[in-house]
This record gives sequence, C-alpha cells and structure tokens, in this order.
Amino acid sequence: MTHDIANDLPARTLPPATLPPALARGGKLLGLLLLLIMLYAMLSPQPPGPPMDGHADKVAHFIGFATLITVFAAVGTLPLRLLIPLAVALGGVIELVQPSFGRGAEWADFWANNAGVVLGALLGSAAHRALLRRYGVAP
Repeated sequence: MTHDIANDLPARTLPPATLPPALARGGKLLGLLLLLIMLYAMLSPQPPGPPMDGHADKVAHFIGFATLITVFAAVGTLPLRLLIPLAVALGGVIELVQPSFGRGAEWADFWANNAGVVLGALLGSAAHRALLRRYGVAP
C-alpha cells in the first residue's frame, strides 16, 4: 500500500489577490467621486430650458453607470455578486425618488442604468484581472 504525502498536508488557502493599497484607495476615491457626481446630476432639480433629448438622457444614464461600475469592479471594491445587485438597486432607488426632486421617473432610465451596470461589470472585471497580472498578484 502506498501512502500519498500530499493528503497529509494541511489545506492551504491563499489570501485573495489584492492590488497595491495606493491603487485600490485611489480607485475607491475616484468611484466615490463619480457616485457623488451621478447622484447630484440625477437628483438635482431639472435645469431651466428645454429638457435633454430622450436618447441623450438614456445614453447619459448608461455611460454613468457603466463608468461607475467599471471603476469599482476594476479595483475590486466589492465582489461582483454584491456590486451588481447594489448598483441595480441604486438605479431603482434613484428612479423612485427623482419625482421628489422635480424630475421624472422612467423605466427606460432604469433599464439604461442596468445595461450600464452589465457593461461596467464586464469591463471592470477584465480591468481587474489585467491589473492583478500587471502587479504580479494574479491567482
């Protein structure tokens, strides 16, 4: 009977791969700044003058959420399984409270937000893997 020594070794768990602290902090700060800008833009009263063209508004929602999620996913702020539902919930809450700020709530805005979340998660995940490889901490 042969004995496999590998079975006697304790299971080794590797710590999660992390980015250099300065890069992670900078990315989180950038993400928070983007979040504040988005909240201000989406919750401030409608500026005077003609409203934004319907398509331009949807594009703005899409780009805003895609950019926000790309940054947070790239620096690994939260796992995607938490980041995605939180971002979808944020988009929904924004649409629900916009009428309180003199703005309209639209399903199309909500879906544009969600499409941006999906693209941001894909881009941010790819960027996170690239950053981990760049800094030699890829699992």
